[in-house]
Amino acid sequence: MNVRHLWPAMALAALLGVAHLAVVPTFWPVDETAHVAYATVLVEHGRVPSIDDPIPRDLGQPGLSQRLYWERDQGRLGRMDIWTANHPPLPYAIQGGALRLGDGLIGRGGGMALARLTSTAWLVLGVWATGALASRLAQPVRGRARRRWGPKPIGALAATTVAVTPTLSHLAGVVFNDTAGFAMTTCCLLLGVETALRGPGRRTLPLLALLTAAGGLTRVTVLPAVGLMWLLVAYGWWRTAPADRPILRPQQALWGLAVLPPAAFWIGNIVRYGDPTASTWLLEKFHRDLNEPLATLLGSRTVWLRLWDRMLSDLTTGHWAGGLRADLTEAVLVAGLIGAGLGVARWVRGPRAASSRTRRHSPADRLRRNPVAVCWAACVVLVAFLALAALEFHASGGSLHGRYGIGGMAVVASGIVVLLAAAGRIGRVAATLVPAVLMAVNGLLLAAVINDHSATWRRPGIEIDLPRLTGDAGPALAAVLFLLATGLLMATLVAGPGTVPAATVRRARRVLADPARRVLPGRALPGRVLTGRVLTGRVVQLDEDGQPISASKRSAAV
Repeated sequence: MNVRHLWPAMALAALLGVAHLAVVPTFWPVDETAHVAYATVLVEHGRVPSIDDPIPRDLGQPGLSQRLYWERDQGRLGRMDIWTANHPPLPYAIQGGALRLGDGLIGRGGGMALARLTSTAWLVLGVWATGALASRLAQPVRGRARRRWGPKPIGALAATTVAVTPTLSHLAGVVFNDTAGFAMTTCCLLLGVETALRGPGRRTLPLLALLTAAGGLTRVTVLPAVGLMWLLVAYGWWRTAPADRPILRPQQALWGLAVLPPAAFWIGNIVRYGDPTASTWLLEKFHRDLNEPLATLLGSRTVWLRLWDRMLSDLTTGHWAGGLRADLTEAVLVAGLIGAGLGVARWVRGPRAASSRTRRHSPADRLRRNPVAVCWAACVVLVAFLALAALEFHASGGSLHGRYGIGGMAVVASGIVVLLAAAGRIGRVAATLVPAVLMAVNGLLLAAVINDHSATWRRPGIEIDLPRLTGDAGPALAAVLFLLATGLLMATLVAGPGTVPAATVRRARRVLADPARRVLPGRALPGRVLTGRVLTGRVVQLDEDGQPISASKRSAAV
């Protein structure tokens, strides 16, 4: 697949991830202590730790002992254990290898830097998968008008939107497993959509097995995407003619063994903690009380807005909320909703395919002939499921974490771009401005980390000095990287594929290259037959005076 149109978005993700890596102090996020301990125990001892295992005190990472002493003095003893051990081990195996390699080659702090870079690498993979997924979903639905932007421009803009999403940028700069979950979720959707649209190929079964094993061992939020991937692959197999299907051999049944490693892990969680995610165990461990019932949360506009704000622009501490950041993220939501309304209205009113006079298609035939609609339905189901799961966890006593729904960010970005692109010129301008708004929020997030005295936390009787991996040069380095990312974003929006300025430049070049295009509407060059605007199901030809040629005149001319 040609990814040249996606490299600016991938570079944006890398620049912003490294900027957050440089400015966020080590173990400033409350979960980073447990994540680093999990990765270290997994690599050094070759086993998945337990939730109640204490964090080793001899890890030698800068800032860890200070943070653990503070947790102890505050009476938060549960935070001194590896309480993230309910997660699957794949991201931690990679992070643990990076910790050991960095500490061995670079020295103190080098392991933390490499481990955080693995989160950035996961985000870059997810941005690529988002661009490819959006390009597939941008195909026109059967019988509807084709969009002004092609699949590649829509994919590039959706990837750019995800690359500058502040929450993802922040998660790409810390030792968490959220960017790994986002990347694997998007890759699973990509394989399912690709197979549903183009049919299965020789590589479909090996990729299906690989993503099933890797996705099931990454994060629990990937499991719904794995299930939808299987359904979409089965749908693509069903709608493909038997002669075009790849030949299955008996030995290929061995690919089914890929489900065993993730199944063993999740069954082990049930045996040890009573449920696959160990949510009940963790809520009791931290003495969480029940919140409002799920039915009440579903009807609360405030809760939905808070979930949206935290999904788009939230720090891993969650202490900085509201203000201009919330206003800007809600402006993105408003733009998406307006674009959805305009895009759906134009989609409904758009030209339809001529009705078949020979026979009516059965429901099975219509399902087979509309793979794009099926893929969109599957993606919407995933986003709805993740949102409901986040609300259900909050109702049970957990925090309302927007990053629990970050796996659906690729679908959200693709939907916003596709619908705004279908909403006319104003919608396409809004789609171009959405990444710029998110970049501004990203800058606010970086400023919050720098100016909120996060490097030195003072509490009664204790001081914590949490160092930055880049030392005192961290804020300056983050500022330089942010300015580079801003310049790259502006260049992408002005000259990149599918943007409004780029489309205007291309149209001007075509007009200058072809003199016939300079003629005003309704006028034609002598002896030239022009093709008029496409009306509902027919093409109108114009004569030399720019007037429609009737059927009688056409027959007389012949």
